[in-house]
Amino acid sequence: MDNTKIIEKEAEQNPGDENKENKSINLKKDINKMTPEEKNTYIDLKKSLKTWDLQTSVLRALHIILGILAIFSSLIVASKVTFFFSTEVYAFIAALSIGLSNGFDLGSKANRTRKAWRQLNTAIFSYELNPNYTIDELIKAYYDAETIIGDVKENPK
Repeated sequence: MDNTKIIEKEAEQNPGDENKENKSINLKKDINKMTPEEKNTYIDLKKSLKTWDLQTSVLRALHIILGILAIFSSLIVASKVTFFFSTEVYAFIAALSIGLSNGFDLGSKANRTRKAWRQLNTAIFSYELNPNYTIDELIKAYYDAETIIGDVKENPK
């Protein structure tokens, strides 16, 4: 099934939309007309997009959960209330939550991963819709996006 058929099928799966004909766009690149190398690269980069989207969601959720744990535990310690565990346990949970969140720079990592996702997503759209956009430009965009993500933490604060 070529890309145009996939988009038309997605438009058909949204009943009640008055502008179905506007959902179908004519893609300039046909995946069946690509060389095997181009096709494999294109498919791999589409998979990377899905992976980065999932990674961003997990990192963001983990960052929020650790933040809530730290705040909740700190409030229990500050109020000197024993709630299931001793205040020492809550102090440890607060310190561990803050340490993990800041040590691995989860908020920044999630932001960088989303920024890289946006850049690669835009490049894939350009590749699909612009007949002059080459696979080499798409690979360069992927490299640049990987650079944006970087390692766990490049610069200690």
